[in-house]
Amino acid sequence: MYALCIAAGMILALYVIGDAHWEMEQAIQENDQTPYPFLKMGLAGFLFGVLVEWRKLRSVFQGEIGVGWMMAPAIALFLFCMVPSYYWLYLFGYSTGFFHNLLYNTETNIALVILSGILFTRSLRQNV
Repeated sequence: MYALCIAAGMILALYVIGDAHWEMEQAIQENDQTPYPFLKMGLAGFLFGVLVEWRKLRSVFQGEIGVGWMMAPAIALFLFCMVPSYYWLYLFGYSTGFFHNLLYNTETNIALVILSGILFTRSLRQNV
């Protein structure tokens, strides 16, 4: 039953990510700079990353909880990725460098959000 709930949650998170990406594409075509699709996609990606580490999540629900050193980098990466890409463009301008691709590319951003969810879950329980 637990594995079924995890699989359903992962499928739902992937659906929300895809839906939010479509909403972002529509907003770009309409020249609308609303941050809500970007935030929705980021939160769903974080949830997906948390659910990837389902074994550690299960042990957290069983009461084996501890805070590891990865908590701070995970939260910092999550907050860094939740800033919409057009704000980075506004702050730093357009360029073709590494950091521009890292901050402005939606696919890279969602990969980093998923990574932050994985790091967050791993930081909740220290390896015994």
